[in-house]
Amino acid sequence: MPSCALYQAWVLQQQLQPQILAVTCMGTCYSYFAAIAGPAKIGQMSSEVVAGCAIRKGESDPPIKPDSAYPAWLFDMLKPEPTVAELERMYATEGLELPQLKRLLRLKNKMRIKEQNAARAKK
Repeated sequence: MPSCALYQAWVLQQQLQPQILAVTCMGTCYSYFAAIAGPAKIGQMSSEVVAGCAIRKGESDPPIKPDSAYPAWLFDMLKPEPTVAELERMYATEGLELPQLKRLLRLKNKMRIKEQNAARAKK
């Protein structure tokens, strides 16, 4: 999952009204509760700081930086991965790179195992 700052910035950019958002920061999960009227006082989401991601007790929350301050690969994490059908279509037409091929084989293996488990459960 991307950093708290990136996730909060994305939520604010999309102008979402989250009821419950769980954001992982430094291995700790923080939940932000918001009513339809807006965020609550405790755990309030802000466009200036990353609420709840201070590392040390008593330290102020880190500021949200502009997009140019984050590495480019971080924004690639928000892009959805291709589905099994899309990967199969790409494999048939143009071929796949090694990471994509590994992902396709892993997903197909998972599907096969689930089908076998479902067939065994019916017996």
